[in-house]
Amino acid sequence: MNKHVEPPVRLGASAAEPAARRAPASARVETDRSKTVARFKAAARHSRRVRFFRWALPVGVTTALGLTLAVNYLDPFSIAVDLPFELGRISLSGSKVKMEFPKLHGFTSDNRGYSVTAEAAYQDLTKPDAIDLETIAAKLELADHGWVNLVAATGHYDTKTEKLMLDGGIRFDTSSGYGGHLQNASVDIKGGKLVSKKPVEFTYLDGKLTADSIEVTQKDSRALLVGNVQLDFKMPPADGAKPSDGARPSNTANASGAANASATSTAAATPPASRTAAAAQPTDIFHGAPSPVPVVVNGATPANVPLPPRRPPQLRGATTVGATP
Repeated sequence: MNKHVEPPVRLGASAAEPAARRAPASARVETDRSKTVARFKAAARHSRRVRFFRWALPVGVTTALGLTLAVNYLDPFSIAVDLPFELGRISLSGSKVKMEFPKLHGFTSDNRGYSVTAEAAYQDLTKPDAIDLETIAAKLELADHGWVNLVAATGHYDTKTEKLMLDGGIRFDTSSGYGGHLQNASVDIKGGKLVSKKPVEFTYLDGKLTADSIEVTQKDSRALLVGNVQLDFKMPPADGAKPSDGARPSNTANASGAANASATSTAAATPPASRTAAAAQPTDIFHGAPSPVPVVVNGATPANVPLPPRRPPQLRGATTVGATP
């Protein structure tokens, strides 16, 4: 007789057997095909990604390098790194950068301090080495540890050559008590030199000196005056001479050292030769000390033009030179 025999049950088998084992063969083939297609798609994506980076990486490096160079070249604030500049508020208008209250300070080649300030400075992004300045004030140290102050309406500073062009009228004064006025000037900050080719005027304790041009060397604090040099100063009264009632002496002197004097009553007149001899030792416009400063008088023969040394207050103001009462 036939009996139905149950298949043997393997030990450890469970109902949660993997689906692949229980699935039919056709289902397993379809699953393998899907996996193969997915792998091909992933490989294709990887190939496209490799081709993109192979093209984009050099382009990106080149672009980044170009941008870096452009920023370094056009950076309007690079001057703050290259030079000892202090800047106030900064604004941009078109291709120009406006810097409010910039300050430049440092030392010359012979270790003398200087500082330059302005109300405003303008820098064109296409010309980063040039800076235009408004209302400039500069202070330079002199050889004897004194100083000279300069104030100008406008200026132009070249960061490469470190030269400052001043224009629009310049006024200056020194710690020695001298002052003056120039129409324009070129200042070599590192070289310590100032040159003006326009008429100049110096004022000091008891007089005035004018010329067509000037060249000042900061190293030895000397000035060379050229062209139509004229010196007017006040003379003290002659020793022991007192003008009588109603009489005023009149003394006149020019840059060549010639002089004449006339007086009524008992006023003593000093001979021209003695005044010329007294003018033999020129003085430094910055220190008031003797220094040989050659100048050209009225475009003719060079001569040594003196600047009168300081005198006690009681001896000043006796007579105005070059003026007729």
